[in-house]
Amino acid sequence: MIPEYLLMLRGVLDCPELPLNVSRSYLQNSAYVSKVAGYIVKKVADKLTSMFKLERQKYEELWGDLKTFVEYAAISDRKFFDRVRPALLLPIVSGGHMTLDEYLDGAKDKHENTVYYATDPELQAQYIAMYEAKGIRVVRFDGALDTRFAEMLEANAEGGKLRFLRVDADLSAFSEGEDEENAELTELLTKAAGETAKLKISFRRLSPEDAPAVLTVTEQSRRMEDMMRMYAPEGVAAFASESTLLVNTASPIISRLADGSYGERSAQVARQLLLLATLSNRKLSAEELRELLSGSFELLGAL
Repeated sequence: MIPEYLLMLRGVLDCPELPLNVSRSYLQNSAYVSKVAGYIVKKVADKLTSMFKLERQKYEELWGDLKTFVEYAAISDRKFFDRVRPALLLPIVSGGHMTLDEYLDGAKDKHENTVYYATDPELQAQYIAMYEAKGIRVVRFDGALDTRFAEMLEANAEGGKLRFLRVDADLSAFSEGEDEENAELTELLTKAAGETAKLKISFRRLSPEDAPAVLTVTEQSRRMEDMMRMYAPEGVAAFASESTLLVNTASPIISRLADGSYGERSAQVARQLLLLATLSNRKLSAEELRELLSGSFELLGAL
């Protein structure tokens, strides 16, 4: 009587038009059953929008329990999505919830038609802090369907201009100057990354200055990698994203590295910077973590 995405509903259907003996073929082929099912879906959608309008605080408190079901329903049924669209909430990392329209209205001056999100707020804390320092809200997308839900919103956006970008995908909002290429630093950092790493080096003046280098991965490349990892047979290597190391030329550490102040330890400092940038982007392997710790201890001992 109801679509798969509403299977969490429980209740009794009192309907004199239905026969006492109901077969599977009757449920599948009856136009009346389809009509009743559509009415149930409509009532669920209307209830959600009504709660949002009249009891928003209560609705937001329940959203954590409702979110996955509502997202699945919106992805599965365009009619349901159209009905509940005004009541779809985006959880904000710093606290609270906003609708998509509320978020975009507040973003017109800084990042029009773009929603920034984090899939792991703890791991991506450095990126989030950079966005929040600029007054840019970051959406929490750490659920099983969140990224698929974002793709659906992009596909159904008016004009097709809506973009969802993970916080490590695009840091153009923090750029304060033109690229300043440095061949020697590029060679030093490329060697620090190793020959097997697919790493592009780019130089920007970034704000704040306390981040010497940050890693970025384009949204399209990361989504492709996630999809390949999901569908690739076991034992088959997934598509590897090409990362970009944004070197912050406004950082005092980069200035010292560029003018040779670290002397013989330049290569070690470059490697430590790369590992720290990697740590803010993803979890380090056991070997990388051991290298980061031993290198940090060695540098501290040399002070």
